[in-house]
Amino acid sequence: MAFALALALIAAGALAQGDPIFDCAQLDEFILAGASLYPEEREWYDQNCVEEEEEFIIWPPLPTPTPRPLIDTCGQLPADIVVSGHLQFATQCQRLGAGGVGNDALVAQGILDALDVWANVDAEVRVCFRRHGSLKFLDAATAPRQVSDLAAEYIDGLTCGRINRGGTVVLLPGGAPEAQPIEAPAEAPPDIVVPPGKAPYICQLMSGDILNLRANAMADAEILAEIPFRTLLVPLNRRPDWFQVAFAGLMGWVSKDYVFQSVGCNAFNAAGNAPPPTTAESSASADQAQSPDPAGSLQDCTLRTLDILNLRTGAGLEHDILAELPYQFSLNALAREGIWFQVTYAGQTGWVHSDYVSSNDACG
Repeated sequence: MAFALALALIAAGALAQGDPIFDCAQLDEFILAGASLYPEEREWYDQNCVEEEEEFIIWPPLPTPTPRPLIDTCGQLPADIVVSGHLQFATQCQRLGAGGVGNDALVAQGILDALDVWANVDAEVRVCFRRHGSLKFLDAATAPRQVSDLAAEYIDGLTCGRINRGGTVVLLPGGAPEAQPIEAPAEAPPDIVVPPGKAPYICQLMSGDILNLRANAMADAEILAEIPFRTLLVPLNRRPDWFQVAFAGLMGWVSKDYVFQSVGCNAFNAAGNAPPPTTAESSASADQAQSPDPAGSLQDCTLRTLDILNLRTGAGLEHDILAELPYQFSLNALAREGIWFQVTYAGQTGWVHSDYVSSNDACG
């Protein structure tokens, strides 16, 4: 082996005393070949050829990260903004103030509301504000964001616009449709009973999701329209699991499983009839019919609410609120006092402000 060879070289004078008698490379070859080293060779090899093993620190395993909860920001907006057609959890929405819009020209026009929509906006997304106005769109694909007009749809008190890419939808004053004179209502189908001048026992509904308006009270019936999330509705008729409502000029049925119901809906029976008025209500109505105010009485004056409207005990803002009238609800005016109309709603007689109703020619 290498040790015997070294001794022979020293004896022959080819290797001086003190010179290394072993070679790491040569010993590596011996080891790889399967040869055994002499004790002196092993000791020298371990001291000169084997590098000290690197010390490894064993760290404790990292904790499993807690998954962040998914938030549907477009579905958790305030009630006066409704977004539909978005991808839940993928499309993101945030309401902005005038400062968040960051466009001086639009701020100068008086921004009423704004919504920023970003992330996954591949599909057509509809943004609706629960007030009238005109719409602008700030395109997030341009820098600075390019402003363009956005076509507005006016649906049951909502101003809506459709977008197919990320950006900011801005609501500005103007653009509200003019109130149209109310035409005489068409004769209702025989199975619909709507007490004149009052809601069916103050039953109001609110859509709990984007809701299908169907032609009949069946789950497989034809879909007439999609009702936006959080839309207020007044039922006209009822079947065990369905309400009949009017929406965007259409009359159809919605499932009770997808609407929130006011307390009055508990008494709204399956035939769609409101409970008969009490004797006191009947007497009060008869007294009013027999002794109208000669100075302000009206005949054939029909009103329609332009928003959710307060019914007050007297003709003035200082009077108490008796009830809230639904949006687009028809009423017969009993009398007029300046800018106030007297009406009867749900068995209660009160006053509504003329700025928040449309009227026909008979109202003066």
